[in-house]
Amino acid sequence: ILIDTSVSSLEIKDIIISQGSYEPQTGEVAHGISRNGNLSGFNLHDSTININHSGLYASAYGYAVALHNVAIYSTNNVIASNIFNITGTSGARGVSIQVDSTAIWNGLISNNIFQLNGLKSSPAGYSRALSLTGDISADISFNSISLDSASDTIQGVSLWSVNGAKIFNNTLTSSANKGRLILVDGNSDNNQVYDNTIILNPTNSTGASAGIRVRYGSDNNQFYRNNIDASTSTQAIGIRLGGKSATHLAPANNTFYNNTVSSSFRAISLEEESLNNIFVENIFTGGIGGYAIYVFGSGLSHPQDTMFNYDKIIGDVRFNGYVGQLSSKDIIFCQVEELSELDIILGAGIHDFIFTQNECPYLPVSFFVFEDGFEG
Repeated sequence: ILIDTSVSSLEIKDIIISQGSYEPQTGEVAHGISRNGNLSGFNLHDSTININHSGLYASAYGYAVALHNVAIYSTNNVIASNIFNITGTSGARGVSIQVDSTAIWNGLISNNIFQLNGLKSSPAGYSRALSLTGDISADISFNSISLDSASDTIQGVSLWSVNGAKIFNNTLTSSANKGRLILVDGNSDNNQVYDNTIILNPTNSTGASAGIRVRYGSDNNQFYRNNIDASTSTQAIGIRLGGKSATHLAPANNTFYNNTVSSSFRAISLEEESLNNIFVENIFTGGIGGYAIYVFGSGLSHPQDTMFNYDKIIGDVRFNGYVGQLSSKDIIFCQVEELSELDIILGAGIHDFIFTQNECPYLPVSFFVFEDGFEG
């Protein structure tokens, strides 16, 4: 379905779209539904879209829904109660929304089922269930996202330069190699991620997967009451925080509270550079041979000014880096439970951290009143 003109209201419902046998060639894009330009009041519901071919060649893509180059304040959009089955080689998307730098997309993405199967990152790039780029203040809720074990280097929900989105009450499961289920990336700020169930069980890992990944200048985001289970995998990280690039600063001022995270590898990984990130009353559990918290950095790029407040930390904490270089700066463990200095493992590098039983500067979760009305 090609929407070739700007409209302020459009409903598509109760349809089945299945891609045929044609394999997109280099420079071609197969779409289930496509709009390249302004669109508002878009309502897609109770439909099924099957993408069967994508990315066998470079720059050959397959999108179930692509709403791109939106240049207006687009409101009253709904994508709900649909099934998106995405299969191919690489470069595929379930739903892709891209807005221009002066535009805003507002809407609801809810109760959809995304199933991604057998997708890799080469030659056409990453595949994603839900890809959002630009100022998109969407409510993303009650979706089911599944990445299968035949997939590699693949993403569930991907935010790039997104501001003000809410991701809540979703169930995300990945058996993929190097899968990332929620990626907050590319200066994505002021988003809320809460009450999600995230399960990581990669079966053939050659690199680490992540439940929540935050990097590249993504600031002032809140992550709370998420349940992340990576307890059956030796190559899955519950929360992975840190990283900058030539064009993006390190992530800063993000808050994590009342999350429950378990991993046989690393429940949380602080790596490369991050600044002023706060943890309050989380439960981090590292399995035998793994770590509840893993901290890694080099002299010029390391986690800084990170505080754990009233968290329960079950398992070892490892600091690692390079000989003679600072691996971390001002990491504070304030009134944490279960953890003692005997549980700290020091690898290479110079490590800067302290334990304190003084009053923590950040209140327990019981003092928070969340935007969704829940009192801790």
